[in-house]
Amino acid sequence: MMSNVEGGVTKPPAGAARADKPRGVTAHEAFEGSAVFASLRTAYDTAMLGPRVARLAVKPPIRWVGDAIIEANLNVRRCFIPLLISQAIWIIGFGILNFGEVAFTLGVADRAPGGVFVGFTREVSTWITMMILAGIAGSALAADIGARKIREELDAMAVLGVDTMRSLIVPRVMGMVYAALVLGLLGLLIPIGCYYIITPAFLEYTPAVYRESWYLNIQPVDLLSTFFKHAVMGFFIAMVACQRGLATKGGAEGVGLTVTQSVVVSFFGIWMFNSVYNIGFLTIFPDLLVLKG
Repeated sequence: MMSNVEGGVTKPPAGAARADKPRGVTAHEAFEGSAVFASLRTAYDTAMLGPRVARLAVKPPIRWVGDAIIEANLNVRRCFIPLLISQAIWIIGFGILNFGEVAFTLGVADRAPGGVFVGFTREVSTWITMMILAGIAGSALAADIGARKIREELDAMAVLGVDTMRSLIVPRVMGMVYAALVLGLLGLLIPIGCYYIITPAFLEYTPAVYRESWYLNIQPVDLLSTFFKHAVMGFFIAMVACQRGLATKGGAEGVGLTVTQSVVVSFFGIWMFNSVYNIGFLTIFPDLLVLKG
């Protein structure tokens, strides 16, 4: 048997030095602490929140309608002026001064109204409207839920027996969907009105030419598709805002971070969904690629 005493000094057991060393971080633990894992976790939580809210929205008792209308009214009033300014600037700058002038130079100014309507309906009007909704109403929703979270209001409501999902989340989500539909309609009427008032005199044709081009190119399936997109995007914006609000931590700074993340994720999702949806839509209805007139 070997002795642990050498030169009058007692040596520690052979395995003691190894036992005192701090344990290294495993690959699994490192991944859980990474930004990639946090992003995947956020996406998973958002995806799981959607079906839950949809199920509660249709499951009796349905008591969210009144609160949802109030929320929608508030969101529309917040977003209307920015929407009016943004749509007017785009239709005047792009639809009239840019596209309209090119059409006039090529001698096809009478077809410009139909082309502008189709372009704004499928692309420009949709993402302008939804980005304004996400930046104003979505950020306000994320801040509201996040502030309630850090003040522990949600925990207090749960202790009192209040279902926070039914009373707080569902009405705000449905209110966002309603607001998206109303703002989507306004987002179509504003550029149409501006174009109708300004363009005939600028491009030297009568309002009757504008109306004829518009009637030829407006398609019911186009309008239904546009409003469906607005409803889906409104639901997505609300889901992101609610999920980030419910996951808020870290006090007032955490609320600010929640709002920023909500807006950035919503913007990215709006652009991606709109692009992918339009590709699929025009693949199913290729005849809508033809400009009539």
